[in-house]
Amino acid sequence: GEDTNITVPETVNGSTVTGIAEEAFKGVNFESAVIPGHIKNIGNSAFEDCEHLTQITLSEGIENIGNKAFYKCSALKSVNIPASVTAVGSFAFYGCKELSNVVWNADVAEVPEKAFASCTTLANFAFNDKVTAVGKEAFSNAGLTDVNLPVNLQKIKEGAFASTPLTTVTLPEGTLTVDKFAFHNCRELSDMKIPASVRKLGKNYVQDMFQEGQNDTGADKMVRIDVDADNEVYKSVNGLLYSKDGSIFHFCPRALREAEVQEGVTTIDDYAFFMCFKLEKVKLPSTL
Repeated sequence: GEDTNITVPETVNGSTVTGIAEEAFKGVNFESAVIPGHIKNIGNSAFEDCEHLTQITLSEGIENIGNKAFYKCSALKSVNIPASVTAVGSFAFYGCKELSNVVWNADVAEVPEKAFASCTTLANFAFNDKVTAVGKEAFSNAGLTDVNLPVNLQKIKEGAFASTPLTTVTLPEGTLTVDKFAFHNCRELSDMKIPASVRKLGKNYVQDMFQEGQNDTGADKMVRIDVDADNEVYKSVNGLLYSKDGSIFHFCPRALREAEVQEGVTTIDDYAFFMCFKLEKVKLPSTL
């Protein structure tokens, strides 16, 4: 029809409506939609490519948001995911390029793979305390310049914030691991704060948090990493990253012009100075 605003009805032909089928509204031309709480399931690709959809109301009572449910709804401005939601699919809001504000109240532990990837104007994302992991490439190529990470965060997975314009990152206490490429190509990132809880940065070496390949410039504005003094695996001295016992030098931030590696270091980790093109002076210890 000609309606530009829809509300999913409670009944159709006398039957109760409890879900929206896969691809039910795919590519349909309307501007707003209200999904009431009697709808429990939003099927895969249910609203995919609804390019004129600017407003969606997700009511308390909805339980599942399927894969690619709102994929490339390129005019969508904001979304509030209610606490009743217990599952969110991968690519759920991928490519919603006008999406600027998200409130995540879902009872879901992991922001799923590429759920908000390529949301290029995303400015505000409010996590709740249910989130313990940020999934693979969940926010890759999103517009975030800063982010308040969830208080109960434990894992940041591969490519989670890759190619975002983040300027600083503070990992909350309780964070355990940051996987490879998590901050790949974050070219505005200047500093990172590591809490006492962290046990593993990168996969094979620390540098692979920031860089995926040899032709990737990585975090080339980074000037320092600071580690909480109570961390049992890592320590920082003047913004440089070492093993806790000081025997391994892990990482030199890429924007530094001078670096002094502390005495006691016997091993320089793989790619510790890789792509340090601005580095003019390095002082190495006698213990090498």
